[in-house]
Amino acid sequence: MSRPRIRGVVPVAFAALGLCSCGLARPFMVARANGLYADGFAHEAAALYLEAGAGSEPIASYDLANVFSYLGEKAPAIAMYEAAIAGADTGVIAMSWYNIGASAYAAGAYEEAAAAFRKALESYLDDDPGPARGGRQAGAARREMSRAYELALKAISDRKDSGAAERSRYGAGRPDGESRPLSLSRTDEKTLFAPGGAEAGAAEDH
Repeated sequence: MSRPRIRGVVPVAFAALGLCSCGLARPFMVARANGLYADGFAHEAAALYLEAGAGSEPIASYDLANVFSYLGEKAPAIAMYEAAIAGADTGVIAMSWYNIGASAYAAGAYEEAAAAFRKALESYLDDDPGPARGGRQAGAARREMSRAYELALKAISDRKDSGAAERSRYGAGRPDGESRPLSLSRTDEKTLFAPGGAEAGAAEDH
């Protein structure tokens, strides 16, 4: 299975964003920035997201976080995702946590990724939107987040197994600081290891 990837910008729903003292300017700026980002103009999009209120306005914050992630700026991306989480609806909160997890997974921080994916799933726990509110789409998102969480847990397990296998190749330290392989004392003692004998390659028998 492929690794989790960052989910893209949120399409702007003008009614959902609401009208404030800035009128329609903010939603149109976000929509324009989304178009610039889709066309590859990340820096220009970032400037518009900031003008549209990124840092306090959830949708602009989420979209700017995606730009920072694309540019490899992890710390600013996390800050913008957190701003989105603080004031957004369930869907944006879940996608923010998912993208935090995807970024951590790509960096090999599997424990951090698993924790973020779990929070993404938990954000949907008490939310069961019907068909009119995009229930089918939300269900697909939950399945994707669940798969990502399982991938992160598997990566953690694989890393632990790999570490245990690597450590088993080396023996107890000797006074001179040298290590040597360990061998099983008897074939039926699968979990008991004994250091080798005085001569190289020899193993003590118990």
